[in-house]
Amino acid sequence: MNGSVFDHSQPNVMWPDPIVVDSNMVVANFQHFYPGQDHRRVERARAFFQRLLHDGQQGVLTPTAFSAVVHVAVRKTYEQLVRGHRAELRRRYDAQVDGWRDVYKQDPVPLQQLAHDLNELRESLVPYNLAIADLNDLGGSVIPDSRHSSEELIERMTRYGLDSSDAMITIEASRLGIGAIVSMDRDMRRAVPDFDIYT
Repeated sequence: MNGSVFDHSQPNVMWPDPIVVDSNMVVANFQHFYPGQDHRRVERARAFFQRLLHDGQQGVLTPTAFSAVVHVAVRKTYEQLVRGHRAELRRRYDAQVDGWRDVYKQDPVPLQQLAHDLNELRESLVPYNLAIADLNDLGGSVIPDSRHSSEELIERMTRYGLDSSDAMITIEASRLGIGAIVSMDRDMRRAVPDFDIYT
């Protein structure tokens, strides 16, 4: 396959059904879970999901993409806890607190308190025609000689020049038999040799 790059916001651009949806599209669309974002990204994401609904098409979040959606929610929660409270948190934990990860490593309670919100976020994806692929939905290796999945990941990372999460999303898309990805990340365009990328 030789892919192309398309602007998903153009009305004459059609995308395949189903299409893999990158986590950044979900984060931008669900402003109430992720406040304080650039309004242009939010509008582009909203327009995508409105059209997805209007056309009755299916968006798919791979396991890695959904993991990233959840990760951003956790990170934002801890960032909010840290903002303006570093000195107090250093005293409370008797440890260095320079960022959200330092508090996360010390205290699981804020994450545990997120259980309801994270489940609400997961359930709120369904009305947007978004399905979360299960690990069981993923077949075997997409590398012809069926090398180990760790080799497959390294091969994708180095071939496309993508970080491990983005490379994993391409592997999962291939295993789901989906050749198109919508993303706001410019670097995802590097997967064009094998995917159509909608930006």
